[in-house]
Amino acid sequence: MITVTTTDTGVARLTFNSGRGNPLTPALLDLFNQKMDELCASPPRALIIDTDGASIFSGGFALPIVASWPRADLSNFFEGFLDILYKILSLPCITISVIDGHAIAGGFILSLASDLRFVKEGRSTFGLSEVDLGVALPAGAGVLFEARTSPKDALFYSMTGNLFNTTIGKEIGYAFYTGENPLADAMQFAENSAKKPGRGTGYTRVFFNERIAQQMRRADDQFMNVFLDTWFSDEGQQAIKALAQKLGKK
Repeated sequence: MITVTTTDTGVARLTFNSGRGNPLTPALLDLFNQKMDELCASPPRALIIDTDGASIFSGGFALPIVASWPRADLSNFFEGFLDILYKILSLPCITISVIDGHAIAGGFILSLASDLRFVKEGRSTFGLSEVDLGVALPAGAGVLFEARTSPKDALFYSMTGNLFNTTIGKEIGYAFYTGENPLADAMQFAENSAKKPGRGTGYTRVFFNERIAQQMRRADDQFMNVFLDTWFSDEGQQAIKALAQKLGKK
């Protein structure tokens, strides 16, 4: 489900594929955490996260698997996901997400952990659909969205559930780059970064991202139980299980 390759110049490429829609399954997140542990132990000069041209970067959490989980198990699942975000944020090298297609819900949040997003031109959509299920956006994810765009845009797209296209993604700062071949251009950008001497670039991004990570942790410490309450509300469970059943039939 995950491969990691590294160029001679130290640019690592982490490619993940968990099947149709690239759902964030428990198995994928476990492996993702393991690979990030290895990268953190021996940091590359730059990191690219991509899906090898998949039309869906990720549609989010694997609801057919986790929709019926009890609160404690689901909480642990989310903690594992957050661990991945924090490891990406703490890595002392520039990080880039290459997005060739849709990035929704948890997949969208995952893409926000990278410093930059290189997005393929087209009809893809991006954003957070949690409120359409009667579920709140996890507070830490809102902090991350705000840091990558703006408070105004993060609030609007989080509380409405509206998805946005590539053009708007560029306008609000979600997409650093849009073009026909985002992977090639991301690799070139990463190679140029890797050639800079020392670890100045890497630790500069750590200084920025550590502030974001601290704010995320405070927000989740304060509101995680409230988020879980919305997930396990009658309305939330009804919508989540209906969507899980629909996705399970595809």
